[in-house]
Amino acid sequence: MFRLMNSLKNRKGFTLIELIVVLAVLAVIMAIAVPKFMGIQAESTVKADAASAQSIISSAILQEASRNDGKDTVHGGASDNWNANLMAYPNPKNGDEFALTKTSGKYEVSWKVETGTYKTKTATVKEDKEFDITKDVE
Repeated sequence: MFRLMNSLKNRKGFTLIELIVVLAVLAVIMAIAVPKFMGIQAESTVKADAASAQSIISSAILQEASRNDGKDTVHGGASDNWNANLMAYPNPKNGDEFALTKTSGKYEVSWKVETGTYKTKTATVKEDKEFDITKDVE
């Protein structure tokens, strides 16, 4: 009898209760973590689009300087001076289309965000300004 009790005490492994508790803790952690990661993914695509928008602004400034004719470089605007053969607009990863405008002598690019927590809002990147996702997505 004592030998049987000693052999049961020396058994190695986990009980069913211990495994269920561990799985419950993991489920709670996943319920908290997964929505946070989904928000980060949507935010990173908006930031990637902002980098593309900044590249469009840089390209417009370079094209305006290389032409040296004093005209603004606006794609699809009233004076469409954007050379589509040299520089094609990229499309945003999560939006409709980029729109390049020039107001008060500064270029800005806007697009409508269509995914994540910023859905149906407009993001804007302005020349000579740092893009801040909390301020620049309205």
